[in-house]
Amino acid sequence: MSIQLLFFAQSARWMGESHLAVDLCGAATLEQLLREHKRPLAPVIARLKVLRIAVNQRFADLQTPLRDGDEVAFLPPVSGG
Repeated sequence: MSIQLLFFAQSARWMGESHLAVDLCGAATLEQLLREHKRPLAPVIARLKVLRIAVNQRFADLQTPLRDGDEVAFLPPVSGG
């Protein structure tokens, strides 16, 4: 299955790109995605405690199942005023 990863703001700078397509075999969760692609995703994995993850524009946890064509977004903290 094909998953589109989106990186916003600081996460895009950490990754050096704003998006990345990855393939997964069979049914998978966010946790499995991160485990199977830990080398290319190392910059965001190292900062998971400060990131929010969304699947198809809905906040998700590591047990969220993924389906072919899903979009996974890595959202860094924001500050405002």
